Amino acid sequence: MKAINIKALSIIFSLFINSLWSATPKPSDSLSKWLQKFYTVGNIELSENGKWATFKKWHAQNNDTIMVLDIHAKNSTLGFLIKQPFIEFTPNNHLLSTGNNKAVWWDLINNHRWEIEKVSKAFTIGSGDRFCTISREEKAVIYDKKGTVVKSFDGVKGWVKQKEGIGYIIHKVEEKWNIEQLTSTQSKTVFSSKYEIKNIEVLGNTNKFLAITILDKMANKIILQILNIPSGKIVYSKENDFKKFSYVKVKALDNLSTVVIDFQGTIPPENSPWLDIWYGNDRDMESKQYGEQIHDYSVWNANTGAEFQIDNQKFSDVIAFNNSNEVMVFNAVEENDYILHRPLLNIYLYNVSDRSYKLIFQRVSNIVTDGLGKYIIAFDFDKRNWLLYDCQKRILKEIKKTDLQNPVFSADGNFILLESSLGLMKYEIKNENLRNVMKENEYKYKYKTTVVNPEVVDLNNHFDIVIRKINLKTPLLVKLWGVKNNKTSYRLYKDKDEDIDIIPFTKDRIKELKFDKKLEKFLFIKENYNIPPQVETYNTITKKNKIWYKVKLSDKSTSLLKQEVFTYKNTLGKELKSVLYYPVNYDSTKKYPMIVHIYQIQSHTSNRYQMPKIDDPLGFNIRLLQQKGYFVLLPDIVHDNRGTGWSALDGVHSALDFLKQCKSIDKDRIGLTGHSHGGYETNFIATHSNRFAAYISGAGHSDIVRAYFSYSYKFNIPFYWQFENQQYEMFKPFAEDKMLYLNNNPIMNVEKVNAPILLWTGQKDETVHWGHTIEFYIGLKRNKKKVIALLYKEKEHDVGIGTVESFDLNKRSMEWWDYFLKDKKDIDWINQEMNKDAF
Repeated sequence: MKAINIKALSIIFSLFINSLWSATPKPSDSLSKWLQKFYTVGNIELSENGKWATFKKWHAQNNDTIMVLDIHAKNSTLGFLIKQPFIEFTPNNHLLSTGNNKAVWWDLINNHRWEIEKVSKAFTIGSGDRFCTISREEKAVIYDKKGTVVKSFDGVKGWVKQKEGIGYIIHKVEEKWNIEQLTSTQSKTVFSSKYEIKNIEVLGNTNKFLAITILDKMANKIILQILNIPSGKIVYSKENDFKKFSYVKVKALDNLSTVVIDFQGTIPPENSPWLDIWYGNDRDMESKQYGEQIHDYSVWNANTGAEFQIDNQKFSDVIAFNNSNEVMVFNAVEENDYILHRPLLNIYLYNVSDRSYKLIFQRVSNIVTDGLGKYIIAFDFDKRNWLLYDCQKRILKEIKKTDLQNPVFSADGNFILLESSLGLMKYEIKNENLRNVMKENEYKYKYKTTVVNPEVVDLNNHFDIVIRKINLKTPLLVKLWGVKNNKTSYRLYKDKDEDIDIIPFTKDRIKELKFDKKLEKFLFIKENYNIPPQVETYNTITKKNKIWYKVKLSDKSTSLLKQEVFTYKNTLGKELKSVLYYPVNYDSTKKYPMIVHIYQIQSHTSNRYQMPKIDDPLGFNIRLLQQKGYFVLLPDIVHDNRGTGWSALDGVHSALDFLKQCKSIDKDRIGLTGHSHGGYETNFIATHSNRFAAYISGAGHSDIVRAYFSYSYKFNIPFYWQFENQQYEMFKPFAEDKMLYLNNNPIMNVEKVNAPILLWTGQKDETVHWGHTIEFYIGLKRNKKKVIALLYKEKEHDVGIGTVESFDLNKRSMEWWDYFLKDKKDIDWINQEMNKDAF
């Protein structure tokens, strides 16, 4: 990471303060003092027993403070941590935190803490009776719960911790490599080798097996050995050529009868100094940058000791899913035509006993299993519905209803919960019955439901293959969100006859909901656009809600903020929403300029607390614009068959038409801005609209035909997937409807831009290649349009937070609006363009 030029940053900050002097609540105050009045909170954590909590405080230029709370005490604040982002609570009421090259061990009951310097990592052992710190000097130190040193080890090369609190460290003693087991009462050596130990993994949750990867450099061998920890015996051993395979990954679930062993390697891409060959039938274009991934798979049965080799030529991935006799296998590139961000999969079940395999799904995604090895459900991309496979009966069932998402199995495998636009649906597997389990008024008014507390195990996160289930012994926690009214509620279903409103329906924004192990105590943050965040709890035993912390601001203007959410229709009759923020100290007898910000659907953000910042990574801050005397409009954009650009234009114009009734908005002083996809929409609208006095477009496509046929070095795949099946929502290839793409292409009408436009991008941006900004600039320049382009040499898709570039972009953006919407013409860098012809 490059060092920040503090001197340059200070100069920019000072210039920005001077330029925004009038934005302060009182003429005698500086912007710096005004900004210091604002802060927000987030990153809340709750201990498993629901007694302790932490949250982070974010000030304008400082986000290093973490508050520690006892949520059962009247004086709840125990203290705070500085630059300690990694938090771990223990069952015995201690807290361990690390960061800034030190660790803090905190006895929360007695409110006593120890600070240990020169610590890079730390973890608790057992129930928190001990903890271990590791320094950059490769030294591990074991402490008891009173902070007394118990034991230390030098030459520490790695560590792992099991869920039950047992830790393991790798350390080198002279020419010997040891693995030390750390428990709440002792430490002991469980394995030794004369060869380098590269990695260790605990298999399953029983603390019975330890997978150990060893490197014999002399023989160029990588060796996997599995240790039976209680007996101290090696029960499995396999070696491979280290020149081919550099890593071993071992995956085992609760059922140790199918342990997948994966020796992984990479064949580097061909590196000719003068030629690179690209083939039209290439289904693995990622390998051009990263090399070809190779595997040597085998499945080992921990109970019988039997091992089975998988056909590594046919299948690229092997997934254990707690089935004692089968694993899922697939070839990741078999269906990879790049019309989707991730390829569809053909899923086979591989029988490890007779080495046969059977195709069970074709062209599916979003694969979920029950954790019992009995059922697998997957989304059929072509039919747009879900398929359920019974692994025992070998039966494939089709759930024909569309609009179902995020399946969750019951822990007993009897039913599946699925989210839908009409509420939460329950699918009875045995009788294939699908019904709505929500109350009539909840699905009648389209409350979107989400299961909040499923148990999730990632089996392959790259292809979204998971175990997702609910524990029937604990209540079901559901979030309900009103699509039309933006109200949110959290509800706990304890049994058929009892449900508890943890949070009744509210227009306030609820974020970061956390809960204890028993789902009795809940911690969350509540806020709104004019209500600073507050940390609250709810107790299902006492049935009481309590506010534990409020963000306290000395700035009174926050409570005076005004906002409206209004509904209207576009020209096709589609109902849309917009959020309108009023200027601070709004006077209905005056006229004000307005900034329109676009990025697809934004109305759901109406209840977000807006904190003023002058280092926003996109150069746009609602609260600061309000303070400067601007209206700010966030209109919804819904794409339709006219194409992305035309639907954006119609959505924005329809919102402006509706606002003609607001006489306080000066229709001659309206600006439009957007970033990324919003930058594309801004570019397109600028080529077709005459309603804006100025534009700011950040990192947006200017030529969608070029983008469609481009190769994305950000994602390392062709980019047409984003147009056919993602954000642009064209839903057809260019070849099928060329005019659709051409009619929605900004560069085709660049000569029609009739208001000054400020373009910006990072010259290392590969998400939307920075050449699109240059192309639009060249098109505007050639047609003698008023344009300035800001090219940030070291930045990617945004300019970061707290960087020299972020201060610069925010400063220039505000000056741009003031110049064209408030007639403040004493800005030299803009005058250099506006007072001259383009040539």
